[in-house]
Amino acid sequence: MVKTNVQKVISQSYDGAAVMSGKINGVQAKVRSKFVNAYYTLCYAHQLNLVMSQSASSNKSAKVFFANLSAIPTFFSNSPARLSALDESVARRIPSVCTTRWNYQSRAVDVVSQNR
Repeated sequence: MVKTNVQKVISQSYDGAAVMSGKINGVQAKVRSKFVNAYYTLCYAHQLNLVMSQSASSNKSAKVFFANLSAIPTFFSNSPARLSALDESVARRIPSVCTTRWNYQSRAVDVVSQNR
């Protein structure tokens, strides 16, 4: 008898968008139709990201800081000469900031802070 993967998926988590979390046609419903133990849980990390983004955008200093932070990788990536100078002086690339992912922003903050 060949064992199937029906029991392997035990959990799934998405943001609250209907296309993902919908009980009838959402991704979670389609996954659950194939994997009966794949219970859906709302992604609280996504909600936390939204709260953090809104909080930071309501503080003028934080808003300017994150705007500048996201401009730094763009500034260097638009010029091979600037990118070369960055590589020579820091020997590390500044990760691009993704507005919906705080882990990318924290990486960029770490690199800038360590090499300011």
